[in-house]
Amino acid sequence: MRILHIGDFHFRSNKNVYEQRNIISLFIDDLKKKDIIDLVLFSGDLVFNGSKSDDFEKAHDILFRPLIDELKIDSANIFICSGNHDIDRSESSEAI
Repeated sequence: MRILHIGDFHFRSNKNVYEQRNIISLFIDDLKKKDIIDLVLFSGDLVFNGSKSDDFEKAHDILFRPLIDELKIDSANIFICSGNHDIDRSESSEAI
């Protein structure tokens, strides 16, 4: 089983999205040269600010959609753990 472990994408919609797409494109081009990846583990900090829900959607489109489409990875084989930047700090939890 081949596992791709990545994290700390820190996507920001107010950053240069073209540059972020280009980096991911080069990353995927390099991964295409390797053996097939069976599973992706993303270990946190997909976005820079968890209170910007649109950034999660955009980060998915820029990072995960190309991994799924171009590397033929089943979306059920992508596991995501949230990181400290993925939390909406404007929300509070009485349990905490």
